[in-house]
Amino acid sequence: MSYKHSWVFAFAIAAQMPMPQALAAVFNVDTIVDDAGLAACDDATSNDCSLRGAITKANGLSEPVTINVPSGTYVLTQITACLYLGNNSVASVATLALCPTGTLTIVGAGANTTIIDANQPAGGVVIAPVVFVASTAKVAIRGITMRKGNFSGGSVIGHGGGINNAGTLVLEDSAVTDSFTSDKGGGIYNQGDLTLLRSLIARNFAAHEGGGISNTCRFDVCTGGILKIADSNISQNTAGNVAGGIANFFGTVTVSGTTISSNVGAVNGNGGGGIWNNNFTTMILTNVTVSGNRSASGGGILNSGNLFLNNVTITNNTAQWETDPGRGDGGGLYNGGSVALQNTIIAGNSAAGPVPSGADCLAGINTSLTSKGYNLIQNVSACAITGDLTGNVVGQDAKLGVLAQNDGPAPTHALAADSPAVDAGNPATPGSGGAACAVADERALLRPIGPRCDIGAFERSGVFSIAEILPTSGGNTGQVTVRISGGGFVDGATVLLRRAGQSDILGLLTHVDVGGSSIATMFDLTHAAPGAWNVVVTNPDSTSKSLSGGFTINAGVGPSVWVDVIGLTRRQGPSTVMILYGNRGDTDAVGVPLSLSVPSGYTWRRYFSITPPPPQPGEARPDWSLISELVGMPGQPGSLNAPLFLPIVPSGFSGVLRLSFNLPPGAPDNVVFVAAGNPVVTPQTESAFIDRSVAGVQTFSAKGFGVTVPTSVVSELQQYATTQLHAMIANGQAAFAASLGTAPQIYSLNQLQMDLFFFIVPRVPPATPSGL
Repeated sequence: MSYKHSWVFAFAIAAQMPMPQALAAVFNVDTIVDDAGLAACDDATSNDCSLRGAITKANGLSEPVTINVPSGTYVLTQITACLYLGNNSVASVATLALCPTGTLTIVGAGANTTIIDANQPAGGVVIAPVVFVASTAKVAIRGITMRKGNFSGGSVIGHGGGINNAGTLVLEDSAVTDSFTSDKGGGIYNQGDLTLLRSLIARNFAAHEGGGISNTCRFDVCTGGILKIADSNISQNTAGNVAGGIANFFGTVTVSGTTISSNVGAVNGNGGGGIWNNNFTTMILTNVTVSGNRSASGGGILNSGNLFLNNVTITNNTAQWETDPGRGDGGGLYNGGSVALQNTIIAGNSAAGPVPSGADCLAGINTSLTSKGYNLIQNVSACAITGDLTGNVVGQDAKLGVLAQNDGPAPTHALAADSPAVDAGNPATPGSGGAACAVADERALLRPIGPRCDIGAFERSGVFSIAEILPTSGGNTGQVTVRISGGGFVDGATVLLRRAGQSDILGLLTHVDVGGSSIATMFDLTHAAPGAWNVVVTNPDSTSKSLSGGFTINAGVGPSVWVDVIGLTRRQGPSTVMILYGNRGDTDAVGVPLSLSVPSGYTWRRYFSITPPPPQPGEARPDWSLISELVGMPGQPGSLNAPLFLPIVPSGFSGVLRLSFNLPPGAPDNVVFVAAGNPVVTPQTESAFIDRSVAGVQTFSAKGFGVTVPTSVVSELQQYATTQLHAMIANGQAAFAASLGTAPQIYSLNQLQMDLFFFIVPRVPPATPSGL
């Protein structure tokens, strides 16, 4: 991913950063061993400087310190004493967390390669975030991923599964992921001064509020709670109560050049899927995309404080209750406070409740949205718009592309050529103040491109160009699905890889997003020559653009599918878990069985769609919604299993499946188990998959209905199962390309087994029970 700095905002906050003025000491970490005793940090001696040891040594110095951390995974294993706030009036606590108290800069080799892992599963009663930043500390962290923290111990001071910050903290080019708290701030709990630059906060979980970030003042003095975010991505976080993405409670938040997407807030009551801005608080959003978030109310944003929006895009958010699916209010924005907006899109959201549910916006009693002009609001049936209505567009589809990596620090929604938002922003010079558009868009492209700036976070450019391809490399042992970003792409464009002396490799299943800034395609790299290849895109008018050496083919090692579980199981109320999965390999994983197991007696709800088995001519088609994905486990009478099937998990892709369920009496706490099977990519694995499927339906027919499948039908059944397998994979690949990876198909293997059974029914002897 190429990160383009939103320079105006970044410069403004950089001027305020209390960063070290001089670096008097430099420690070079030289071991991944977690040992506070390894604190000599003498470059002439090897293995004498651990990360914990370097921080411990830095804490004892009065001058600023830089700690260089090379590539590697640093698993936290040693429990040491730590002060929550670095202040003697607060008792120390024994914790696995790293505990800086002084002025230091921690520099990694890059977030993809330098990883600090607290190695904590969800649940339990532990105080083990990755980092505690004391009130006395001024810390900068660059190029590091911090993951799998867990703060589930009781404390009146606050939580933070990944980071608990009471001091001054700057995160640059870093990530906080896969962390958990039983209260607030699944990824980060900020009660100090926090700045995020070009960073990722993803897949974190908070049982109460702020799945990604919870921002508040310090409880004892009510200072702090200052949060500044630029060029970042807050994605796929979950909260059991309010604010899946960001919760602002008695703090001040400024966000620019950032996407807040696919977060989930409370699905029963409260709300704020992407953002919750509480009473007496202030939040300013500029060049921000709020997309694909979900909650019972305020699917995108729940506001009861002061909210200011400029060049913001709020779309594809959903308000819907879990316990009452016909209820939901304020799909895009639920306002109970003060909102001022300009050059902003609120369109394409949904709310399940009856009118006035507010698909795009809902204004509470005695509240309204104050327009500063030049907004596009598709559905205003449940929200009064006051103020300056000049240039406002209402009742029209914004014509947005899918959420895609359009050459920016985070995904955005491109505008179609005929979008009513194009060239419809404030005509004043961008960046001139007042109600003018921001000087650049979310991707840091200067406005305007055209006669006037566009409404929303994305400035459309019709210029034909290629900016980047992701992933940038693949193995020559299979297929690799890629996404190309740029501009001026036209439906019907072709994509190929070209290298001198080699045959071109044509992209298959190529799909151009309606916004013309993204393309998805798939290359079959089997036996292709290793080395750098040019990426060539050709529009239907035969004009071409090339990204020289943009893609590298390597000697392939194949797919590497991973899976993990994050979430909370509790005795009262629904439990929510996230199933994380992805592919770290260099080729696509094709046809991946994924098995979820829970104890019997659970009632569950999934927040992802199941695609029915592909229809075949003349075959019986039941109501698939009546066929449960949960089935009994052979030989395990106390367990239920949801056997799923992922047609494709591309190289470098990661996804999230969300579930909620209720614990039956006496059930164990650690209740969800997940495993991924081998991809069906070779004749051997495909044959084994078909044999298991056929054997399963034979057993089901015999034990469930006393029906023996005739030998003469078995070969037909095998062929039919093979046809269905190939159809699921082909349909899944096509759906992935068509949605640019935003809506991958998922199948139920239990439904596939029933589909095979319905294939058998008309082919069994007449003695078969008539009820079949």
